[in-house]
Order: sequence, then C-alpha cells, then structure tokens
Amino acid sequence: MTPGASRDDAALDVVIAEDSRTQAERLRYFLSRNGFSVRGAGNGAEALALVAEKRPAVVVSDIVMPEMDGYDLCRSIRRDPALADLPVILLTALTGATDVIDGLASGATDFLVKPYTEEALVARVNRALTNFELRRDASPADGVEAWFAGRRYTLHSDRTQSVDFLLSSFEDAMARNDELNAANAQLKDALRRISTLERRFQNLMDFSPAGLLVVGPDAVIWYANQAAEALFRRDAEDLKGTSFDLPLEVGPASEVTLTLPGNEVAIAELRVVETTWGDSPASLVSMWDVTENVRLREELQELSLTDELTGLTNRRGFMVLAEQQSKLVKRGHAMVLLYMDLNDFKVVNDTCGHAIGDAALAETAQLLRRCVRDSDILARMGGDEFAALLVDAEVAFVQRAPRRVQELFAERNVAVSSPYDLSISVGAVPYLGDEPCSLEELLRRADEAMYENKQRMKAAADSPLPEVPGERR
Repeated sequence: MTPGASRDDAALDVVIAEDSRTQAERLRYFLSRNGFSVRGAGNGAEALALVAEKRPAVVVSDIVMPEMDGYDLCRSIRRDPALADLPVILLTALTGATDVIDGLASGATDFLVKPYTEEALVARVNRALTNFELRRDASPADGVEAWFAGRRYTLHSDRTQSVDFLLSSFEDAMARNDELNAANAQLKDALRRISTLERRFQNLMDFSPAGLLVVGPDAVIWYANQAAEALFRRDAEDLKGTSFDLPLEVGPASEVTLTLPGNEVAIAELRVVETTWGDSPASLVSMWDVTENVRLREELQELSLTDELTGLTNRRGFMVLAEQQSKLVKRGHAMVLLYMDLNDFKVVNDTCGHAIGDAALAETAQLLRRCVRDSDILARMGGDEFAALLVDAEVAFVQRAPRRVQELFAERNVAVSSPYDLSISVGAVPYLGDEPCSLEELLRRADEAMYENKQRMKAAADSPLPEVPGERR
C-alpha cells in the first residue's frame, strides 16, 4: 500500500509522548490538520498506558522526558509481543553520536531530527504506516519491503550487512552533521560580527560630525544624520523623501551655497561617493559647514591684498591684479602706469608727528581716487609711494594723467587749511598690447619717470616759471 491510500480510523490514530506543552501542541496541530487523531502523554509511562488502552497506528515520542524517557518507552513496547511491530518514531536533536544507535538498540523504527517541519513529520508518519502495511503479510524469505523517497524497495540483505551498512551511513551522516554544525557556528559568528559592524557603522553615520545624506538614483534623500539636521535646520524625518537639489558628481570636494529657512545662507563643503543602501545603488553625500571658514578666508584675503591705513590695494594686491590685467590687453590697446611719490613727506612726519603723517597718507589716497576710474587699479606700494594702472587708456594719458594729479593736489593746498601741504611727483609710462613687457620692467620705467619728474619739480621750485594751464582728464 502506498502513501495516500485509504486507511481505516484505527490506522490514523497516533500517540504522542512529549513533556513540553508547547512541543506537544505543535505535534498535535501538525498531525490533526493532516487527518490524524492524536492522543497525548507527558512522559513515557503515560504513553505506555495509552498504548495498552488502545493500540495506535504509530507512536511519536521525544527522547528526554521525566519518569520514563523515549528509549525506555520503546523497549517496553518491544517487550510486549502484541506490540513488537508497532512503529515508534523518536524525536532527537542529534546532540551526540550515539543518539541514533541508542535508539536502534531500544527498537525504534525511525527518527526525526529537531527542529522539524510539518511536511517532514507527516512524511515520516506516513512512511512508517506504509512500511508497516508492506511488511505485515510478507514472509522473511521474500525480503524486507520498504517505501523510501517515493519508491518501493525489496531488501534481501542479512542483518549483519544491514547493520554494517547502517552504521557506515550513520557515521558518514554524523560527520556531515558535525561539518554542518561547525559551518553553522562559523556563520552565526560571522553574522554576529556583521551585525556588530552594522551597528558600529550606523552609529558612525548617526553621530558623525559631518552632515551625511544617502541620496537615491532619483535624487531623493533616503537618510540624514544629526549633523545634516543641524546643517539644513530641518529634522531628519522632514529631509527624507525630499529632493536633493545640489550636484551629485563624484570627485573632489566642492563648495556649495545653501539657502536655509529664514533666508539664511550657509556655505558647505560637499563630497559625493558611490555606495549602496540596502540592495540599491545610492550616493553618499558628506557635507561640512564651512561658512565661518570661508568668511574668515575672504577677510584674510582682503586683508592680505588691502592696505589697512588707506583702504587701497597694497603692493601684493597691485602685483596680482595688474598681472592679471596685463594678460587681457589686446593688440591696438594700451594701459598707462602711474608711479607716484609724495614730496617732502618726511618733513610732515618730523614736524607734525606720525599721526598727522598717517592722515596725510589717507588724504592722498582720497585725492588719487578722484583721478582714476573704478576699473583702474590704485594701490599704496609702501611708505609714501603709490601706483595706478589706468586700464584701456589712451597713450596721450601719459602726459595728461600726471598733470591732472598734480593740479588736483595744488587745488587742495589752496582750498584746505592744514598744517601741511601735499605735493606729489608722478611718472607715467604706456603699456602696449602689441609691445608687451614684464610688469617689473614697467614699474622700473615708471619709477625712473617719477624720479625725473621729482627732479624737475625741485628745479622749478628753485627757479619758478610761469604756470602753464594743463589739460584735465
């Protein structure tokens, strides 16, 4: 008879012996919903009484139980001639290599290893019933009938051969089981370590001082840490699901401007790397608030290029800006460089003091600003020396510009009552786009022209000449 063939009600009766109420209910539930009637016992002695009361089709018993364990239950059943062929299935956790051999020695029919599934339990009970029916009317000379893995077998091996084969197969199974247990232990250890690393990684993400965002391929924010909350002035939950509007380009860090709630503006250093989040590709965005650093950098840059006393560009700034401007001069265009030096400024310092001298320098800067355009470069080169680069100017300015500067200073001396007069020497040279020279060379030429102008002014002071009206710019 094959599994699935019809059986009478007695053939469906199963006695279970299990001291764990949870496991007993699990057995009862699996068997009942597959058409078996179940009687339960909490130990081997109670199960033996149920078997004596009414012979079941199969006994399913745990091994470890109080009063009478599964082995003793199986031996007691086998000692009764009327029950000698009753199928008994033992439940084992295979905690030792002798579990199965002890079961065989006690007369068990089959084993089911814990933890088991409903399908495995029902299959073992059905196989036990089928094999019992196959062997019930068979003669020993006909061999042993067995149903296994969906096929019917007739085995003619003697007991010695069967035992040797069984022990060899069981030894190999136990070796495989040991290997599996070792592999499972390693897997559990690896999973524990992975879980620990994941927790550490999550903590690093959550509490990193850098604002961290995980952004999906559709530019939607999937995750934001506490630093990102502080940077964007928004809760992480509010950020999730919103669009990330900044560039997601993998590469070097870049500075980006953020417009925050209340129209507050911040500057952040942004870096993007590719990553995965779960099983999906994503971008990991790290952001540092560098607003104060940028402001400080700009202030320092301004200080490094600006003369503190006059507010003009200093020598370093003049060299940088003039060098950049000189590269933009087109053919057919020109610039004019003015190099200027206050006359007798030492006398002002010596007679009026350095505070008045500083005021004279600041006033000189104001006068010079009136002589140049916003596009020109005006600088204090140091001490009482000044320079101006007149951008995109006519060559005629070489004569006009110095006269305009000196006239303005002369007008000041007439109009302003002060303990000092201001007089300035000016040298002017052109800078032609089609005949370029280095900035250092141009400054040298302008300085020489300024020195010649100073000498002429001294000579004129010693023997004054009638004043000649000059042209204004």
